[in-house]
Amino acid sequence: MARFHLFPELTSITGDERLYAIDDPAGTPLDRYVDIATLDLRWAPINGEFNVNTVATTGATEELTSDPGQDITMDQNCTFSFPSITNDGFAFALWLKGAFTPTFPGAVVWADGSAPTYVDDSLFVFQTYDSGTTWIGSLVGSALA
Repeated sequence: MARFHLFPELTSITGDERLYAIDDPAGTPLDRYVDIATLDLRWAPINGEFNVNTVATTGATEELTSDPGQDITMDQNCTFSFPSITNDGFAFALWLKGAFTPTFPGAVVWADGSAPTYVDDSLFVFQTYDSGTTWIGSLVGSALA
């Protein structure tokens, strides 16, 4: 399995750095690299922080953003649509609040084949391995206070 390491160690990123792939224990860089300037670093947690979309629903439908965190308060029963994703392995967490009923897209597959019962406040995680065609849904916890 390839490991990644940034050479040299930096105190700040200017956009001219390269991310080298390392696949041997000696740490020899391969000739493959990615320019930092081409990466979408919005997804990478920095000190445990990442972008969170925090909104209250304004109707019976809510389109989620492509932020890796969603903090949604439902003001009524709500049908959610997921963002259009073009990369495999994308995941997001959904902190869902409000004493209403959420409905998730048909593209979500759940353990045991059915969506878990929602209890106000709940934390869900959704991940896709096929660019958003199928989403694996997991209830992390419910009745969280």
